[in-house]
This record gives sequence, structure tokens and C-alpha cells, in this order.
Amino acid sequence: LNSALKQCDYQTLIHGDAKLANFSANSQGHILGYDFQYVGAGVGVVDVMYFMTSCLDDSELHKHAQTYLDYYFSQFKNALSHYQPAVNA
Repeated sequence: LNSALKQCDYQTLIHGDAKLANFSANSQGHILGYDFQYVGAGVGVVDVMYFMTSCLDDSELHKHAQTYLDYYFSQFKNALSHYQPAVNA
């Protein structure tokens, strides 16, 4: 799996340690990130999975992962259509 992720065509900068303790929300609902010591190239969904596994226990992850991933990919598709319309989501 790691080898396949490293060979993906579309990589971005990822946090690398996207756990709940490294994020907070302000009173306006903006998410703030901290502790960027592991930043590097990677596939964005890696950070999504790190974050989800830091927030949910195993049973919650199995119960809700698909719903959260569907939401992530719908938002990702919307962002691509806005910022990179030439990329086919």
C-alpha cells in the first residue's frame, strides 16, 4: 500500500501527523493546524486517514468511515473543479 501511494501521480504537501491533537477550531469555525514537523509530499487522503484514526475508535471507524470519506471526496471534487478544472476528478 505504501509503495502504491508513493507512486500516485497526484501528490500534494501533507501534514504527515494529522491527529486531533494537532488541530483546533477558532470561534469562527476555522480549523487551525499545528506541529508541521512531518510535512512532505504525499496523497492527501493519508492525512484524512491519520485524522480519522485519531478521532474514532475501531468500531466507530468501521461504522462511519465510508460516510466521512464520501464527504471528503465530494469536497475534494468541488475544490478540484474550482482550482484545477483541467483535472478530471
